[in-house]
Amino acid sequence: MVETAKIQTLMEELGPASDDVTGVAQSAENFWAVDYDDAGIVTLELDADGGKLLLSTDLGQPDDDRRLDVYTACLTFNYLWSETGGVAMALADGELIQMYALDATDLSLSKLRTVLGNFLEKARIFKAFVAGTGNVPAAGSPEFEMMRI
Repeated sequence: MVETAKIQTLMEELGPASDDVTGVAQSAENFWAVDYDDAGIVTLELDADGGKLLLSTDLGQPDDDRRLDVYTACLTFNYLWSETGGVAMALADGELIQMYALDATDLSLSKLRTVLGNFLEKARIFKAFVAGTGNVPAAGSPEFEMMRI
């Protein structure tokens, strides 16, 4: 179990401690949005009883002619959960979403900042892939190993 007040404090400290954060907003007791300007917005939802902080960010929608390739890559990525550190892809209202359930039990500001940075780096790679301007590293390659949070 994680106390909401502990996560609330971390979220209040995150903006001032991070040059790349342009804003932090709270829309519910257990829900925050962190704005990284051009890198996008990461939402965080606390499951206090489960001790998890769910990170998510939009990756966009692939063009119709690339949809099958992109969805196949995302499902394959989900299958490789042990190699990706638990990062997962989902589809909501046509938008691809990248998610990660962070263990918030002993979460520190330093660890939160590191995880958010790594999470955004993975999202940058996948956003480019979804947009058709980049590729996802092949499984087993050194680049793919960097896909871990």
